[in-house]
Amino acid sequence: MILGVLDFQTLTDAVGLGAIYALMAVGIGLVFGVLRLVNFAYGQLIMAGAYTLAYTSGWPLAASIVACFAVVVGLSLAMETAVFRPLRGQSPAVMLVTTFAISFLLQSVALILDLRNGQLGEVAASLTTLAQPITVLGAQVCSACRPTA
Repeated sequence: MILGVLDFQTLTDAVGLGAIYALMAVGIGLVFGVLRLVNFAYGQLIMAGAYTLAYTSGWPLAASIVACFAVVVGLSLAMETAVFRPLRGQSPAVMLVTTFAISFLLQSVALILDLRNGQLGEVAASLTTLAQPITVLGAQVCSACRPTA
Protein backbone atom coordinates (compact mmCIF):
# COMPACT_ATOMS: atom_id res chain seq x y z
CA MET A 1 0.00 0.00 0.00
CA ILE A 2 1.39 3.37 -0.99
CA LEU A 3 0.84 6.12 1.51
CA GLY A 4 -0.51 9.41 0.29
CA VAL A 5 1.10 12.72 1.16
CA LEU A 6 -1.36 13.37 3.99
CA ASP A 7 -0.94 9.85 5.37
CA PHE A 8 2.84 10.25 5.34
CA GLN A 9 2.55 13.65 7.06
CA THR A 10 0.27 12.18 9.72
CA LEU A 11 2.68 9.30 10.27
CA THR A 12 5.64 11.68 10.50
CA ASP A 13 3.81 13.92 12.99
CA ALA A 14 2.81 10.92 15.10
CA VAL A 15 6.36 9.57 15.23
CA GLY A 16 7.73 13.01 16.14
CA LEU A 17 5.17 13.52 18.90
CA GLY A 18 5.79 9.99 20.17
CA ALA A 19 9.51 10.72 20.32
CA ILE A 20 8.85 13.86 22.38
CA TYR A 21 6.64 11.88 24.77
CA ALA A 22 9.32 9.19 25.04
CA LEU A 23 11.97 11.78 25.91
CA MET A 24 9.66 13.26 28.55
CA ALA A 25 9.07 9.82 30.05
CA VAL A 26 12.79 9.07 30.13
CA GLY A 27 13.40 12.40 31.88
CA ILE A 28 10.72 11.78 34.50
CA GLY A 29 12.07 8.27 35.06
CA LEU A 30 15.61 9.57 35.43
CA VAL A 31 14.59 12.24 37.96
CA PHE A 32 12.60 9.70 39.97
CA GLY A 33 15.38 7.11 39.79
CA VAL A 34 18.05 9.50 41.05
CA LEU A 35 16.12 11.67 43.52
CA ARG A 36 13.26 9.33 44.45
CA LEU A 37 10.99 12.31 43.88
CA VAL A 38 8.16 12.77 41.41
CA ASN A 39 8.71 16.29 40.11
CA PHE A 40 5.32 17.59 39.03
CA ALA A 41 6.94 20.76 37.70
CA TYR A 42 8.77 18.73 35.04
CA GLY A 43 6.00 19.25 32.50
CA GLN A 44 6.03 22.99 33.10
CA LEU A 45 9.76 23.07 32.39
CA ILE A 46 9.01 21.47 29.04
CA MET A 47 6.26 24.06 28.55
CA ALA A 48 8.78 26.84 29.27
CA GLY A 49 11.04 25.42 26.59
CA ALA A 50 8.16 25.23 24.12
CA TYR A 51 7.13 28.81 24.90
CA THR A 52 10.73 29.92 24.38
CA LEU A 53 10.81 28.22 20.99
CA ALA A 54 7.51 29.88 20.08
CA TYR A 55 8.66 33.35 21.17
CA THR A 56 11.96 33.02 19.32
CA SER A 57 10.47 31.54 16.16
CA GLY A 58 11.72 34.53 14.15
CA TRP A 59 15.31 33.85 15.21
CA PRO A 60 17.69 31.48 13.44
CA LEU A 61 16.94 27.89 14.42
CA ALA A 62 20.24 27.33 16.26
CA ALA A 63 19.81 30.49 18.34
CA SER A 64 16.23 29.54 19.15
CA ILE A 65 17.30 26.10 20.37
CA VAL A 66 20.11 27.60 22.46
CA ALA A 67 17.63 30.04 24.02
CA CYS A 68 15.27 27.14 24.78
CA PHE A 69 18.01 25.21 26.56
CA ALA A 70 19.15 28.33 28.41
CA VAL A 71 15.65 29.05 29.74
CA VAL A 72 15.00 25.47 30.85
CA VAL A 73 18.44 25.03 32.45
CA GLY A 74 18.14 28.44 34.12
CA LEU A 75 14.72 27.61 35.55
CA SER A 76 15.95 24.20 36.70
CA LEU A 77 18.97 25.68 38.45
CA ALA A 78 16.84 28.39 40.05
CA MET A 79 14.37 25.78 41.32
CA GLU A 80 17.20 23.65 42.68
CA THR A 81 19.02 26.43 44.51
CA ALA A 82 16.03 28.43 45.75
CA VAL A 83 13.54 25.68 46.55
CA PHE A 84 14.74 22.09 46.49
CA ARG A 85 18.15 22.44 48.13
CA PRO A 86 16.80 24.14 51.30
CA LEU A 87 14.11 21.45 51.58
CA ARG A 88 16.42 18.50 50.84
CA GLY A 89 16.18 17.04 54.36
CA GLN A 90 12.38 17.32 54.59
CA SER A 91 9.90 14.49 54.19
CA PRO A 92 8.91 13.31 50.71
CA ALA A 93 5.42 14.75 51.25
CA VAL A 94 6.86 18.25 51.67
CA MET A 95 8.89 17.85 48.48
CA LEU A 96 5.83 16.55 46.63
CA VAL A 97 3.70 19.52 47.68
CA THR A 98 6.57 21.83 46.74
CA THR A 99 6.71 20.43 43.22
CA PHE A 100 2.94 20.99 42.92
CA ALA A 101 3.38 24.59 44.04
CA ILE A 102 6.18 25.21 41.55
CA SER A 103 4.06 23.63 38.84
CA PHE A 104 1.17 26.00 39.54
CA LEU A 105 3.56 28.96 39.76
CA LEU A 106 5.11 28.21 36.37
CA GLN A 107 1.65 27.74 34.82
CA SER A 108 0.49 31.08 36.18
CA VAL A 109 3.61 32.89 35.00
CA ALA A 110 3.15 31.39 31.54
CA LEU A 111 -0.47 32.54 31.50
CA ILE A 112 0.46 36.08 32.47
CA LEU A 113 3.39 36.29 30.04
CA ASP A 114 1.44 35.02 27.03
CA LEU A 115 1.71 38.30 25.16
CA ARG A 116 1.16 36.84 21.71
CA ASN A 117 -2.56 36.37 22.30
CA GLY A 118 -3.01 39.90 23.63
CA GLN A 119 -4.58 38.57 26.82
CA LEU A 120 -2.22 40.25 29.27
CA GLY A 121 -4.65 43.11 29.84
CA GLU A 122 -7.50 40.68 30.54
CA VAL A 123 -5.41 38.65 32.98
CA ALA A 124 -4.12 41.75 34.78
CA ALA A 125 -7.64 43.20 34.97
CA SER A 126 -8.97 39.95 36.43
CA LEU A 127 -6.41 40.18 39.24
CA THR A 128 -7.86 43.48 40.50
CA THR A 129 -10.60 41.56 42.32
CA LEU A 130 -7.89 40.26 44.66
CA ALA A 131 -7.49 43.77 46.06
CA GLN A 132 -11.03 43.77 47.44
CA PRO A 133 -11.99 41.96 50.65
CA ILE A 134 -14.39 39.02 50.44
CA THR A 135 -17.04 38.56 53.13
CA VAL A 136 -17.53 34.99 54.33
CA LEU A 137 -20.08 34.43 57.13
CA GLY A 138 -19.73 38.04 58.22
CA ALA A 139 -15.91 37.98 58.34
CA GLN A 140 -13.87 39.82 55.76
CA VAL A 141 -11.19 37.72 54.13
CA CYS A 142 -8.49 39.67 52.33
CA SER A 143 -5.89 37.91 50.20
CA ALA A 144 -3.95 40.78 48.66
CA CYS A 145 -5.72 43.97 49.69
CA ARG A 146 -4.17 46.87 51.53
CA PRO A 147 -5.08 47.12 55.20
CA THR A 148 -7.40 49.96 56.03
CA ALA A 149 -6.51 52.29 58.88
